[in-house]
Amino acid sequence: MTETDANNSHYHFEAVQNDSANDSFESVLARSIQRRTLIKGGIGAALASMTTLPLAGCGRSRMDFAAVAATDADTITLPEGFQAQVFIPWGTPITGRYPPYRDGGMNSGIDQEQQVGMHHDGMHFFPIKGSSRHGLLCINHEYIDTKVLHPNGMTLNTEGRRTRPDEVRKEVAAHGVSVIEIGKDEKGLWRVLRSPFNRRITGATPMVFKGPAAG
Repeated sequence: MTETDANNSHYHFEAVQNDSANDSFESVLARSIQRRTLIKGGIGAALASMTTLPLAGCGRSRMDFAAVAATDADTITLPEGFQAQVFIPWGTPITGRYPPYRDGGMNSGIDQEQQVGMHHDGMHFFPIKGSSRHGLLCINHEYIDTKVLHPNGMTLNTEGRRTRPDEVRKEVAAHGVSVIEIGKDEKGLWRVLRSPFNRRITGATPMVFKGPAAG
């Protein structure tokens, strides 16, 4: 973005990355350094080297990719030479009888209990035998979109109460965690594998709490 002042001089800004009212890390660090004027020796040198390490890590020599410009485009932006793959969207069958996703969100609650949930959030890859091409991917499903789950809307009676238990079952099943065994094929693409490790954990999954949470 370019702004022009009254003197026609130009200022270049990157897109705002923190639009909250919180102080930036740079301002907090600057105040800390000003207050602690004794930090000039070894600690100061260590702090200086620490703050420059991430900048050094941005070069192609260490990370082997060029920086990506800030953008507000509603798309995936990658460095040159890299590619992205969508392979476990909502509704992907992963366990049980592996019910396929039905266009328009027409799957039942039972189907959803055997499919990937909605709105992926935190995730972690657990390698199998140390492999970077084969392992278990655990995904948290943070929230749901009822308009997508129920294309015709939620069924309510005149008092505003739910009248179709399967709709509620589907909503509960769309939350939770998916555990999926995945692997790369000969073309380097990730695939979902049919595995006894695959499972869905939802608010309706029977479980036992132990330790401090027990009881």
